[in-house]
Amino acid sequence: FVAAILLLTASAPQLITVARGDARGVSLTTWWLFVASDTVWLMFGIKVGSPSLIFGNFAGTLAYAALVCVIIWKRRRSVALVVLVAPAILALAGLAYAVPKPVTGAAGVVIGATLAVPQLLTSISNWRRRQVTNVSLGTWAMVLTGQGLWLVYGIALGEPAVITVMVLSMSAGTGVVVFQQLTKRQARNQASAVAGPVA
Repeated sequence: FVAAILLLTASAPQLITVARGDARGVSLTTWWLFVASDTVWLMFGIKVGSPSLIFGNFAGTLAYAALVCVIIWKRRRSVALVVLVAPAILALAGLAYAVPKPVTGAAGVVIGATLAVPQLLTSISNWRRRQVTNVSLGTWAMVLTGQGLWLVYGIALGEPAVITVMVLSMSAGTGVVVFQQLTKRQARNQASAVAGPVA
């Protein structure tokens, strides 16, 4: 339950950071994958009749979709693109519901295992180019904590799929945090070099 709440609310710090500033360095693809993951797991929950999967993933889909809309708005200032988010989610939900249950589950596993990879690649690129970003470390700390709790849950139940997904996604998420910290350190070092020695 705690893991679900952490992952559900994890988008809030990133949403606030982007809304107050811009989406510099924030991977839109990663947040679309969060939306896709929760949408697919929502449909899986409907198929198996699991209220907890339905509630958690419905709420997650809405939270992550809000962040996707804000990122799109900050980058493109296009109402049309923001409005297209809802039909895209509905189309994915329809597809996830239409395919057999094992396919829906497999899609959820694959998406869940890879959702942090685009942000990791973006963070590495930003670090190499020495570009400061608006990626929220608070968001990624919450994501990693939630995933860590799911990992413990998977180990306790002996569920190899949950363990595998969490290990893969936590590895990429940890990489995001590491490269964001390295980028911040570079920015501080650059700022102190520009300021010069204190007399």
